[in-house]
Amino acid sequence: MTSSNSGGLRLLGAVLLLAIGVAAALSLLVALGTLAPSQIFAEWEAGRVLLRHAATSTPVDRVSIAGLSAAIGLFSLTWLVRLLGGASTKAGVHLLAADEQGFVVVDSRGIAAIAAQAARSTKGVMNAKVKVSGVGTEPVRLKVDVGVHPGANIKEAGEHTRSRVYETVEKLVGVEVKDVSVSVHVMEAEELSRLLA
Repeated sequence: MTSSNSGGLRLLGAVLLLAIGVAAALSLLVALGTLAPSQIFAEWEAGRVLLRHAATSTPVDRVSIAGLSAAIGLFSLTWLVRLLGGASTKAGVHLLAADEQGFVVVDSRGIAAIAAQAARSTKGVMNAKVKVSGVGTEPVRLKVDVGVHPGANIKEAGEHTRSRVYETVEKLVGVEVKDVSVSVHVMEAEELSRLLA
């Protein structure tokens, strides 16, 4: 496949994902009672019919529609960012809560920052880098690389880092953690001096 074909498919995919995201956002607003279908599709009868169910359903169904719309919109937004950002995009968006009042999301970079701070607060750990895998509502996987000072108990630092990161992310972020993998290395004098400079 040539690069021009790849670029065209990427643009087509982006337009499709954007359309799905807009439709999900409109459904969410109608289900929450913020908009009426006639306000959105004043001239298009089929559009009003499509959203009428969200506007006239029971409160329980409206909450379900709002939650599903938020999840679909979040999913399409995540994939749109990935598609437009290319393979270098590392950030993912995680859905923390969705109800009739709206939804709460957190970026993978926020989770990584909290996990890295938790790792650095472990005895003996001088530096930490964290990679987060997972998007949407799925549990996250954390890969933590920590540097300990010379003379630190490597096994103890690794075990304490793993449990501290796991507990901190679940408690402070509110996202489920599937597993935490920790790799530990002893910092060499040059790396240690750069960190302390």
